[in-house]
Amino acid sequence: MVTTRDVEQLRLRRERVGLSLRAVSRSAHVHHAYLSRVERGLTPVSAAQMARIERALVEAAIASVLDRRSLVDIVEALVR
Repeated sequence: MVTTRDVEQLRLRRERVGLSLRAVSRSAHVHHAYLSRVERGLTPVSAAQMARIERALVEAAIASVLDRRSLVDIVEALVR
């Protein structure tokens, strides 16, 4: 069951990692307007769909980091 807190946390996590709504929606294969309504609590979301969006958020965040940093920087950050 997806709670209101889960939905609120989704937006906070997306903003914390600096990803746009469109970037996450592309990765989740959902329309950005749908994701916006989900984040604002205007549209109910199933647990399966929420898991897909959360996974897309992680994937988009990783891709964003990889775009900005070299592999050496990432490895060094992981071993610290």
